[in-house]
Amino acid sequence: MDVVESDRQTELLALSNVFAPLGLLEFGANQQLIWINPTALEILEIGADSKHNLSASQAFEALHNKCTDADHAKAVVDTASHMAELVYTDFLACINGQVFERVTYPSEQKDGGRVWRLRDISHIQSFFSTSSMTASYMEDSVKEQILLAEELQQTNQELAMAQRELEILATTDQLTGLPNRRSFFTEGESYLLGLKQSIGCVFLMADLDFFKKVNDTWGHACGDEAIKLFANVISESVRPDDVKARMGGEEYAAILKDCTIEDAMAIAERIRSKIESTPLYYEDNEIRMTASIGLCRIDKKTKFSVEQALDAADQALYEAKETGRNKVCVFTFEK
Repeated sequence: MDVVESDRQTELLALSNVFAPLGLLEFGANQQLIWINPTALEILEIGADSKHNLSASQAFEALHNKCTDADHAKAVVDTASHMAELVYTDFLACINGQVFERVTYPSEQKDGGRVWRLRDISHIQSFFSTSSMTASYMEDSVKEQILLAEELQQTNQELAMAQRELEILATTDQLTGLPNRRSFFTEGESYLLGLKQSIGCVFLMADLDFFKKVNDTWGHACGDEAIKLFANVISESVRPDDVKARMGGEEYAAILKDCTIEDAMAIAERIRSKIESTPLYYEDNEIRMTASIGLCRIDKKTKFSVEQALDAADQALYEAKETGRNKVCVFTFEK
C-alpha cells in the first residue's frame, strides 16, 4: 500500500510539529504502514523509498538492533500487534547512549489500526537511571502483556485443536474410523463439481447379507466386529483416492473416481470375494459372511447429485439382494 496523507494524517503531522522532534507512524488494520512523518523516518533510519508496506516489526528493526535490551523492545511491538486495545509507553535505551520514549495506542478509527509516537529524550536521561527505568517498565507492564499474549496464543491453539477434533468427530464414524455419511456427501458433491474433467466415476453401495442373523445369534458386540471387518475389507479393496464411508448399520458406500464400469466390477468383485473368504472369529466361533453390491456409473452427461447416484446404486444393490445375494449388480439407465 502506498503511503498517502489524509485529513487524519495531517492532524498527526501538526501534532508532531507541536512536540517536535516527535516521530509518528500509523499502521492500518492489516498492520501495514500507511503513514510516517520525516522525524520517524530519521529516527528509524528508514529510507523514503523503503517505507511502503512495512510492518511494525520491520519499521522498528533498525532501532531495536541498537537497543541494550532488543528482545524486550521487539516483544512490545509483537504484543501490541495482537492486542488491539493496548495503550502503552516504554523507554528504549540504546548502546550509543540515546534514549527514546515510545508510545502506542489504537488509531481513532477503532478499526484495528495503531499509532506509534517516538521522541528522543536523551537530553533528560541524567534525571533517570535508564536501565532501572527500562527494567521497571518491563517488569510491571511489558512482561504482563507478553504473558497475556502467550496465554492468548495458547488459548487460540487449544481452540483450534478442539475445533479440529470436533470436525473429525463430526465427519468420522466412531466404530470403524471411516468417514461418515455427512463426510461422504460433502466430499462427493465437491468431486462431482469437477466431473467434467473426469472420464466418469462409479458409485458403489455394499451391504452385508443376513446381518440381522449375526446380531440375533451372537449379539450386538459380535455385530460390531462384523461391521469393522467389512469396513477393513472395503478400505483394502478400493483405491487410495476413492471416497468411502460407512452410511449406517452394515451399509457402506464408495465413489470410485475416474473409473470405468469394468474396473468398478473388478473392485466390487474383490470386495465380495474377500468378505466371503474372510471368516469372523468371535468367542471361538467362526462366522462366515457374504455381501451384496450395487454399482452405478455416471459421467459428465449424467446430471446426478450424490443423492441420486446413491439411490441408483442402491437400486442395483436391491436387485442383488432380490436375485440371490452374494453378487454384484449394475444399475441400468432407462433408454
